Amino acid sequence: MVARLTSAVVALPFLAMVIWFGLPWLTILAVVMAALGSWELARLASQGGAKSLFLMVPWAIALTLNGHFRADHTLLILGAGLLMSLTWLLLRKTQEGALTNWALTVGGALYIGLPLSFGLLLRSQEQGREWLFFVVMVTFVTDAGAYFTGRLVGRRPLAPTISPNKTWEGALGGFAVAVMAAVGATFFFLLPIPLWLGALFGAALGIAGQIGDLAQSALKRAVGAKEAGRLIPGHGGFLDRFDSAAFTLVLIFYLVRWAA
Repeated sequence: MVARLTSAVVALPFLAMVIWFGLPWLTILAVVMAALGSWELARLASQGGAKSLFLMVPWAIALTLNGHFRADHTLLILGAGLLMSLTWLLLRKTQEGALTNWALTVGGALYIGLPLSFGLLLRSQEQGREWLFFVVMVTFVTDAGAYFTGRLVGRRPLAPTISPNKTWEGALGGFAVAVMAAVGATFFFLLPIPLWLGALFGAALGIAGQIGDLAQSALKRAVGAKEAGRLIPGHGGFLDRFDSAAFTLVLIFYLVRWAA
């Protein structure tokens, strides 16, 4: 617990500073995150027998950078990545596991690169800094609320075959905290939506974030891993902190566009 809290105390102010100053500093951080996340995911997949997933890293970085330039090169990046990854199949010494490795390369690049790209795109919108603070705050408190509520009063397993420690009580606690934090953030950051809509955004993010957490737990469970890495003391790897954001960054971008 001490390591968990210490890491949060160090990381959150740094993240807040980078969000405040915006591009290009946020882009640099996002590229580092894309590299770390895709490397961790490739390493995690290797525990399940996958090999030759190195194309996942540059592909995820390219998708992330698409958000920085605010240009719709998504189809170009996807097409080039598909051609390169399929061509690589022809250069392999053996075709054993080729389909699995190719699918993991494609899925991993999309899983890491697209959400980070949406984060950069969100920062470039009107009041993008405030909206990015909003989603980071709600995502963080959802995770913290679910964790502490589950530790205190959790009894009924939420998904025992995927994550035995998660409980329904914890999930409800995280959801409730997400709604309250969203209302507070809507007021504090003077976002251009009514408080009731802020509460609905918080409810949506509270659900999406926990689904993202469970989805990443399922990936780890598939290869028998407890954590994606050991990069962040008390938290595990980068993917262990990014799992919820992979869902909430995409969702908040479209919610903001819809509200506008």
